[in-house]
Amino acid sequence: MKALGWEPPQIPEDDPKAAAEWWKALSPEERQTYATLCPKEIGATDGLPTDVRDDANRTALAQELNLIQEGNWDEGFPGESDETVNRRLNNALLLNERLNAADSAPKGKELYLLGYDSKDDGRAIIAMGNPDTAAHTGILGPGTNTTMESVPGQLERIGKLQGAAEDRSDGESVAMITWLGYDAPEASTTDFNSVGGTGRAEDAAPDLRQFVAGTQASHDGSPSHTTVLGHSYGSTVVGAAAAGGSRLGADDVVVVGSPGMTVDEAEDLQMDPEHVWVGGAEDDPIINHFSDYTLGRDPMLGGFGGNNFEVDTHGHSGYWDKGSESLDNQGAIIAGRQPTEVPKEGVDLPPEANIVPGL
Repeated sequence: MKALGWEPPQIPEDDPKAAAEWWKALSPEERQTYATLCPKEIGATDGLPTDVRDDANRTALAQELNLIQEGNWDEGFPGESDETVNRRLNNALLLNERLNAADSAPKGKELYLLGYDSKDDGRAIIAMGNPDTAAHTGILGPGTNTTMESVPGQLERIGKLQGAAEDRSDGESVAMITWLGYDAPEASTTDFNSVGGTGRAEDAAPDLRQFVAGTQASHDGSPSHTTVLGHSYGSTVVGAAAAGGSRLGADDVVVVGSPGMTVDEAEDLQMDPEHVWVGGAEDDPIINHFSDYTLGRDPMLGGFGGNNFEVDTHGHSGYWDKGSESLDNQGAIIAGRQPTEVPKEGVDLPPEANIVPGL
């Protein structure tokens, strides 16, 4: 490519604001060239416009499928085993199928592919509605056992959250994003540290912080009210992202079914505890059996701080049940409105008590 007088793009790394300014300074011809010749790099750059990233990622996904299906995978994935490449193919096909199914979605329900990786369990970051123009943006981080095969279920959840937020937003637009941008742990009894340790969350934290910064850097006009939500181990990721680095940058944080947020108090999240919201079903087995052990204090309890909102659903996956207070309250927070609060109860264990018996 250098021989043809073309240089690969020098994209500012790890700085969404700088990346946004870099893109704005390019000529239309330069933008088209980079998006055509380097779609994977353009699609993965936080801070670039949502429609640009979506187009680039869809191009990269199509190119990847062509390479594998035509038997040229060694060109794109040198040295990978047949098993690994077949898994890539399955993940890419699943993602492509889901995106194609939404091509006829009504305005506001369009899907934008903001990032993906077909390797191993797969990663996918997908927006419903355009976060660059939305008045309110919600970002949902999923938990344990989430893979590319989970994408349809995750899209269903953000669709419900978007609808609940629109019901409370007085006509203001809402975009929702499912952020499977990390290697979610596996619920394996042979590797407890995968789900019982903070390692996966700490690894994911910088990427989540950068992604949030990217949605803000690419937004048009006045800043979008941004809410970052975490379910199950996703709440641990959100906690690690908020507690580390130079803050998460969210206006509000919501966690449901949380086994812990890596911290002992809401004030450790580097944000006003009044904008930390916690929901938990009484019969949620993850809260009842895993919180207050290796992943941090139970955020439902009084000493943690923040606010608890009303939950009327059951189990670990009922928080998005249609017509529920659980869903309505999350929608209210995403829309910047007041949810129905409930008092925090119970006694916090001292930090030294946060040890799993027998480990």
